[in-house]
Amino acid sequence: MIHIASGMSKSSLTNVQPEDIQPNAVDLRVDKIFESLGTPFVLDEDKKEHRASRELMPDDNGYWNLNPGSYEIVMENIIDVGQGEAGFVITR
Repeated sequence: MIHIASGMSKSSLTNVQPEDIQPNAVDLRVDKIFESLGTPFVLDEDKKEHRASRELMPDDNGYWNLNPGSYEIVMENIIDVGQGEAGFVITR
């Protein structure tokens, strides 16, 4: 496995700060968080209907306070996976 920040990888990752680079991974940065409002997602021949959601805002300290539920996360980083490589995004 080749670390994306190693210089040997054909892949690239934008908006990486030095403190984001870990020995076996790179921490991604959250841009936006949307709370799912529980409506169904429909995709068929006749209809395309996205789930309803609302954007959550961070508190005064820059933290999102999340209750149990489903969320859509938009990251600040853009990943370009190089030819012959694969990547993993793993939540913690």
